[in-house]
Formats: sequence, C-alpha cells, structure tokens
Amino acid sequence: MALSALGWIVSDDDVAAAFLEMTGILPGDLPGLAGTRPFQVSVLEFLTSDDTHVLGFTRLHGLDPMAPLTALNRLKGRSGMNWT
Repeated sequence: MALSALGWIVSDDDVAAAFLEMTGILPGDLPGLAGTRPFQVSVLEFLTSDDTHVLGFTRLHGLDPMAPLTALNRLKGRSGMNWT
C-alpha cells in the first residue's frame, strides 16, 4: 500500500512538494528509498496526516478509508491495536 500511496503522492505536484518538504528527501532519492520500511512508514504517515489525502487515495483505489492507517500500524508493528 505504501508504494501505491507514493505513486498517488508524486502524481500531484502540490502533494509531492509537501511530502518532500515534510520528509526532507530529495526527489532523486525516492527510488533508492522506496523499498525500505522506514520510508514506507513515512509515506503512510504523510498520507494519514490529512483526511483529504486519505480520501483521495482510497477513493482512487477503491479502498476503505481506514486501510492506510491499518497498513501504517502493521508496518510499525502495531497490528493488534484496537482504537475503541
């Protein structure tokens, strides 16, 4: 999911600029980082930090709006967390 989210992020210049600014990553570094767990966590943290991003991404991919947060928690090792 993180790689799909990265594709969604970089497809919009404004969103991509915000992501790069937040992370401090240079555009040329994206290919080398994309497969790493810490980077994928940062992608999903960025995505889930804004409801409009979550809804834009999940609508495009036909996903439940909670799916990115679930994926983020799994990447962070929190698969058993229950938000009740």
